[in-house]
Amino acid sequence: MICRSGAASWLALACLCLAACSPGPATTPILAKTATIFQPSPASLSPSATSLPPLASTAPAPSLTLTSSATVTPAPAVSITPQVFLAQVTYSPWDHILALAWSPGGDLLASAAGSQVYVYRYPHLSLQATLPVGVRVGQMAFDPASPPANPWLAMAVRDGSLQIWDAQAGKQMATWEAHRRSANSLAFSPDGESLASTGNDAMVRLWNLAAFHQSRLVEFPLKAEMIGGAVAVPAVRFSPDGSLLASVDLGAIRLRDPRTQRLVRTLRTSLPVFTIEFSPDGHLLAAAEQQGRVEVWDVTSGEFQATWLAMDEPRGFIWALAFSPEGSRLAAAGSTGSLTIWDVSDGKMLTGLKAQNLALAALAFSPDGRVLAMGGLDGVLNLWQAAP
Repeated sequence: MICRSGAASWLALACLCLAACSPGPATTPILAKTATIFQPSPASLSPSATSLPPLASTAPAPSLTLTSSATVTPAPAVSITPQVFLAQVTYSPWDHILALAWSPGGDLLASAAGSQVYVYRYPHLSLQATLPVGVRVGQMAFDPASPPANPWLAMAVRDGSLQIWDAQAGKQMATWEAHRRSANSLAFSPDGESLASTGNDAMVRLWNLAAFHQSRLVEFPLKAEMIGGAVAVPAVRFSPDGSLLASVDLGAIRLRDPRTQRLVRTLRTSLPVFTIEFSPDGHLLAAAEQQGRVEVWDVTSGEFQATWLAMDEPRGFIWALAFSPEGSRLAAAGSTGSLTIWDVSDGKMLTGLKAQNLALAALAFSPDGRVLAMGGLDGVLNLWQAAP
């Protein structure tokens, strides 16, 4: 491996990301319209695409319960295309899509575009709710301990708060100040009883959600507080079995025992890291770096396994990673708008395509692994058929 660069390189990367996500000038809202449906010919999509459930011909506006004075911009129309993507939603050019999340059952897809979160019901992509957060959302995750029929969506928000919303009703259930500066990342423990968060204050914090789950008390005691690094901590993840908590510190990934906060191991990467992901079986950890590099590590031994290079990213960086639910594929979102997918077993590139006009910033596989949702700084949400 090559020598890793210093803090200045990582700070340059952070400045680039913040500049790309800074609010732009006011724009005229895009009004919701009837969804345009294109019926593809049998040859326009692979045969497996025709096995998707039928699509609705309209996208009705839901009845919303608003919990703040924030202005709600009507959601844009959904278009179903017969080309590369199964569906596409185009927001305002300044509504950068920074986070995506599927509900555990796969029937809801949340898209953080600009200062609002849109919740769509899949597969028809009818708008279920619009959440008027009022501030950009850095990351989202559905609470695994919430009712399956009524999932709750947690958000790490750029004002430093963590928020939990009823995704179907559009109601804010809780909000609290988690970081003095921007909240960058969050992750639920597998049982949902703990929520980890990181921010630009260089801290990693663990929150207790037991009272909230048991009696809906809006109380989130701080279970633990750890120094995450010298500067901002861009990402935090629980291992699938909950035994490890991984956080990024420049060119290092710190693995801790969340029960004792003891440092188990430190993985030293070649370049500054922007985000990380555990494989579904917990054996591998992938780290997204500058220069379009993804480094893969064996979690148990701490041994470096491989470096994979993303399509068309030698001067860019990997913004987001996503393992497919069965663990056989790893997708990477590039800062030039590229999408790269590798076979995890041998590192072979399975897919390389130009997916967005600007940086691709968010990825999320559907729970069945058939659809990959992606969004970027051009304000476009695409659904791509990832597997038959």
